[in-house]
Amino acid sequence: MIYIVFSKRDELMMHAVGIKEIQQYAHLKDFLPLLEQRGTVVVVREAQREIKPIHKFLDYVEQDCLYIFFSPPDGPYSKMECPKMFIAQIDPEDAHSISVSGMQASLAGVTFGQASLELLQQKPHQGLLVECIPPPVWDEFEQLHDKEPIDRSTSSYSIETNGNIIDTYLPSLRPESVRYAIPLASRVRSVISAFLYYKTDIYGLRKFIGRRRRDRFFATKIELTGIVYTAIVNPKRQHKNWKSLILEFCTAFEKVRDATLIVKMVGPIEYKTQKAALRLLRNLSVHCRVIVIFCHLFEDQYKALIQSSTFIVKASDSKGGGSSLLQFMSAGKPAISSAQGDEWPLNRNNAFLANSPTSTLRQLFTESYDLAKNSPDQYHLMAQNATNTLRSYCSIATITPQFNALMDAVEAKLP
Repeated sequence: MIYIVFSKRDELMMHAVGIKEIQQYAHLKDFLPLLEQRGTVVVVREAQREIKPIHKFLDYVEQDCLYIFFSPPDGPYSKMECPKMFIAQIDPEDAHSISVSGMQASLAGVTFGQASLELLQQKPHQGLLVECIPPPVWDEFEQLHDKEPIDRSTSSYSIETNGNIIDTYLPSLRPESVRYAIPLASRVRSVISAFLYYKTDIYGLRKFIGRRRRDRFFATKIELTGIVYTAIVNPKRQHKNWKSLILEFCTAFEKVRDATLIVKMVGPIEYKTQKAALRLLRNLSVHCRVIVIFCHLFEDQYKALIQSSTFIVKASDSKGGGSSLLQFMSAGKPAISSAQGDEWPLNRNNAFLANSPTSTLRQLFTESYDLAKNSPDQYHLMAQNATNTLRSYCSIATITPQFNALMDAVEAKLP
């Protein structure tokens, strides 16, 4: 069996931080081991141009193939003339981008949460196999789990960034500017990649080149101590109110010096969002520390962020959670969630959860801080429960039978 997947060129993706292709690649990376166990994986760089001739050739030699799209089914995907399925996290706000024709032309679809599954089931489709299968992230991120109890209040960590951050511990909130020339060869490769990708899309090309011109680099290392809370936030999502999150944290820890909140922003980040964050933090007068990271973190930097964190904060008020929540909890980071309702894999053994409509995020912050600060053994037990729960939820061993059963049913539908 031949599985065709799509991934952009690295040099273009590096300047498309927050755009859909970054999330596409992350989900492809998660499911790649499962696909490689079943057959041969072929990676294409230009889906519209490459997939049709590959499909025609494989059909000629009577070899089955399946195109797997790691995003919600959009217009271009629906026009692919080959057997196909999609694997994607789909939020309610993505519903408008889901192509009904793409769903009807698909053999199957996979999403990561029950709420996403219910959303897809409301869409019209004809015999589409739809299942909820979380990305198998546990095996990779469990390696970051601290196997022995440690004193989080005295531990120190560091995270490398390119400096596009706001930090309330810096005098002017921003690192000092350090400029340097980008090598000519790198600039040429980047522009050529942009031309190949955008082609006749003049607006997209102009926006890309303009962003390249405005990029400024402030290589900065963030030094962290104390109890660290991390939230992964897409500011474009209406159900992720990052401003309220920051204000609740600062109210809870107004006079606490060793409490830090890191807000790692993902998705398309507009300049006005950065200005709003700067304005919000400039008007705060608190002893706690707030850091907002806008820049892309490479894999080792992202894992350093996970290791430095004491808790992962589920900033969304929607049901379920994204891949980042699963990654942090797989690494033994207990969660904090003020959302109501049963949310597997969150439970009171691995997370601080609202117990009534009157519970506030502020109360969860103070309760979790007291546990991590004064009861390291109990914190370690909660961390152990987090990684153990995720092993039974999103490890390769757990996901493989369910994924294989679906793929067997999909391949049985191939013409």
